[in-house]
Amino acid sequence: MSAAAESELEFRAEGDDAWYSVLVAAQGERLTVKYVGFSDNLDEVFEASRFESFEELKEFEGRFRPVSVQLQDEECSKAVEGLPVCASHSFNGFDLRFYDAVIEHVITERHSRAKGEEECLCTFILVWQHGPGAGIMMEKKIENICLVQSKEKPDRNVALFLERAKEKIGKKCAKRSVSQIHPSEGWAEDINEIDRQDADLGGADNYLILIENLEKDLSPSTITEFIHQQTSIVSQSYVFASSSKESYARGAIVLSTHKDLQVLCKFFNNPGHIIISSRGR
Repeated sequence: MSAAAESELEFRAEGDDAWYSVLVAAQGERLTVKYVGFSDNLDEVFEASRFESFEELKEFEGRFRPVSVQLQDEECSKAVEGLPVCASHSFNGFDLRFYDAVIEHVITERHSRAKGEEECLCTFILVWQHGPGAGIMMEKKIENICLVQSKEKPDRNVALFLERAKEKIGKKCAKRSVSQIHPSEGWAEDINEIDRQDADLGGADNYLILIENLEKDLSPSTITEFIHQQTSIVSQSYVFASSSKESYARGAIVLSTHKDLQVLCKFFNNPGHIIISSRGR
């Protein structure tokens, strides 16, 4: 994965839940978030492997958005009741932080032109949506309000990182599924056999589907060719050794991407697909 140029975005920090202007850069399995106007010591680095579920990753994705735009005096009419905005609040007179709010009501005042420029004197009643004041109403002036920008398309850096994180989550889910469905010692030994051959797979992160009820003389190449014919997916297959007491063999299919895993699972789970050997197994 190649690195993309830094992106300027807004990020809702996990610590105080406030929005900050940041520079974002993706490199491999890491996403670096640099807070604009703050020391480099406050930079945050997120690892793709930190996420345990797609829901957790979706919540993280929602913490990024385009930079909000300061509402100007002559744009006062845009601030209507029900409009989501990003507004600033000072907790101790100088520590300014930004949180999402909704305009509950507008107290309209005639604009001043005393200094030759239009000055909005309206008051906006906001309801904070998150942060320490969540659910509380507060009066704000136009200089405290920014317009939230819509996401026309995902940021390239964030999208690169999210794709890598999705692959990591997919692999974790596959492993959890294996441990829940096949906790037997035999399967554990088979999985260890694949781990020992990891060098042959290039040492990369891979996705594993365990299969059973195979003909004992079935070759791995037959499985690989069948999968490619049916789905165009390039995979690697294994057929594990079985004892003379067992009437069938077990095996595994190894895939290199989460997308291939989804396609193959969809193929296997299709109720119209029943895979039968030439001898009826």
